[in-house]
Amino acid sequence: MARPYKPGLEYFPFDVDLLKDNKLRRPKMKYGYLATAIYIALLTLLYEDKGYYIPYATQNEKEDCVWYVLNCLQGKYQPDANTVAEVIEELVACELFSGDRYPENITSKRSQSVYYSATVERKSIVIDDAIWLLSLDEMKNLSEKHVYYLSKVTQPNNRVNRPKNEVNRPNNPQSKEKDSIDSDDNAREKKSQVKQIPQSNFGEQLQSFCKKFGVEIDTNSSYVADMDFAELSKAYADSRFFLQNRVFAKYLSWIVKNYESIVCGKYKDQKQEDKQEESYWDESADRLNAVFEKLNEEL
Repeated sequence: MARPYKPGLEYFPFDVDLLKDNKLRRPKMKYGYLATAIYIALLTLLYEDKGYYIPYATQNEKEDCVWYVLNCLQGKYQPDANTVAEVIEELVACELFSGDRYPENITSKRSQSVYYSATVERKSIVIDDAIWLLSLDEMKNLSEKHVYYLSKVTQPNNRVNRPKNEVNRPNNPQSKEKDSIDSDDNAREKKSQVKQIPQSNFGEQLQSFCKKFGVEIDTNSSYVADMDFAELSKAYADSRFFLQNRVFAKYLSWIVKNYESIVCGKYKDQKQEDKQEESYWDESADRLNAVFEKLNEEL
């Protein structure tokens, strides 16, 4: 009988500097020991179950994750479900977990590097490209023998195998001239479509947006200058329950990384869902507290 496939790990390396990571400073200042304890609990769930991520998209997945953490932290100073969810958002905001994959999944480059190195000897492995963060160069630096890396570098390159039709095209100067004119027209049209922010107003628009929605300016990325703050303000106004109440969405670095998703309205329709989720977490906390009170009485 074939051995059942287990995606997760039996153990993971605990770096000696893990608890001294500067990214943990802000969560520890806000939540004390809970930030560290919840971070470690999430890592054990991540590596034990899927190996490199925690599914967190649905209410059931969030409940499973929070209950796992609460089970790890059970005892006299156990937090409630709402606090665990808040700490998770703070860990994402501080980039201990990737904001690019949150809130659908909880993962990070660091955890994926650990998983990649730990599974080098496996003959087969299933990795979701939509969740994976490591580039080919990063995987190559870790190991060139990994089956996932080999599957990527050995994929046929269709561009190499395409016939070079340019060689067989007739040498028609008139056609080349027309192509050049069309190319120039297209370039001018695209350039005219790009909405430029006057540099003199850029700083004022940035400060105004951040002040209005309580966003912390924690990056000096050059991409900030390309953002349309009118569109951002509209997106934040349309997503009051999500963008205005999520810790990770209060940092400019997260906004830069997720700019396209924000202005395209990805979070616009989550208002009602967040209302239900807020009520759901309140009810979950009440149920948990009732259970623990009963256990304390029995003990």
